[in-house]
Amino acid sequence: MIDTASHTKTPSPNQASIRKDIRRRRLQLSNKQRIKASNDGFKQLNLSHLLLRHQHIAAYIADRGEIAPDLFFKTLWARKKILYLPVLHPFQKNKMLFLRYRHNETLYKNKFGIPEPKLILKNIARTRFLGLVLTPLVAFDGNCQRIGMGGGFYDRSFHFKRGTNAYSRPQLVGFAHDFQKVEHIATQEWDVPLNAVVTDKQTYLPRKNS
Repeated sequence: MIDTASHTKTPSPNQASIRKDIRRRRLQLSNKQRIKASNDGFKQLNLSHLLLRHQHIAAYIADRGEIAPDLFFKTLWARKKILYLPVLHPFQKNKMLFLRYRHNETLYKNKFGIPEPKLILKNIARTRFLGLVLTPLVAFDGNCQRIGMGGGFYDRSFHFKRGTNAYSRPQLVGFAHDFQKVEHIATQEWDVPLNAVVTDKQTYLPRKNS
């Protein structure tokens, strides 16, 4: 058994190439294209009923051309949804906490330059308490396997969902541009599976018995 708390991922040459190519394509998007893709992705989320089924929703602030759930935070608040954002864990390397995020709350940039809420203990949510987690990704395949940035933040934070617990709370749903889909992603035993991937074009579900 690999200890995900201490394991450092070493990307394969193929994964490194995929990361480089897709990050380049994201950065080439105009602001207009990114906003349209994000709005279309929100429509797909609504069609999937994922937002309807869950009250406690974790998302992220988009960075470097990522499809942007933060563009519709106000709509989710208006629907009485409770939102959470990831915050880098202050003591455990490459792990995250999820803090409640309220309208007009001040955000502070972390060491990667990504805005996050101030770390206040009473605002921390238990990861098992969350209903839906929209996860950023660099690439995914038709079976909802994911390539992230390589730090293993989501794999470590949701390690309890591996194996037979894959369909327990919360539901991990990748949120991405449709062009981020690749033919196949090889998996490792420390990878935490996604329950679905939603793009600006459609919703992908894992194939059974694959």
